[in-house]
Amino acid sequence: MPEFFGLAITKSSTWYLVQTLVATPLFASKGYRFYYVDERTPEGKGMQFISGRGHAQLFSQLAEQDMQGEPLATFVRGQGYVRFEGSERAVLPIGILEERVDLAYGAEV
Repeated sequence: MPEFFGLAITKSSTWYLVQTLVATPLFASKGYRFYYVDERTPEGKGMQFISGRGHAQLFSQLAEQDMQGEPLATFVRGQGYVRFEGSERAVLPIGILEERVDLAYGAEV
């Protein structure tokens, strides 16, 4: 089993826990905001070589917002937040690996 496959399951499970146990009206009423950030390729696929700079830029944008944005914040490096179909909830991958993950994207950085 590829290493990132297990990580994808873990990420989806973690997001589900955040959604249902932590990001509740009680915490939101106290001003807390919750985001689960996921970097994608421009086509919306998962990736292996994530961008620290891209994450930092998105976190800065999220922190500067006055209100809670989309909790599952998917983004593409250099573009910022990008809404992909299915981004409103955690979805376990279904299909062949090459359709879901681009193993080479970002390797040259």
